[in-house]
Amino acid sequence: MTLRFERRESEREEARGSVVAAVTDGDGVTSLARVEMCDVSFGGIGLTSTVELKAGSGIALYGPEGHAATYVGTVVRCEAIDDGFRVGVRSAKRMAA
Repeated sequence: MTLRFERRESEREEARGSVVAAVTDGDGVTSLARVEMCDVSFGGIGLTSTVELKAGSGIALYGPEGHAATYVGTVVRCEAIDDGFRVGVRSAKRMAA
């Protein structure tokens, strides 16, 4: 039996919806991707994406209105799944605390 180590410091809550992500890589190049929200906690948010998002990239999420980012953070992991990628994002507000 394999035990999974839980690194989260706070509980996750289900989050659903499609948002636009502006992803800025280490070279300063920004690209847009549509992502699906999976879960959210005090420290971050879980997403799925059809494109790979590199760990260390900055990310800003834009809701339906699209005028201002509703969430800003850093991609901390991106793992391949059956139909795309599971992405973990650490909240910029959490990093500043």
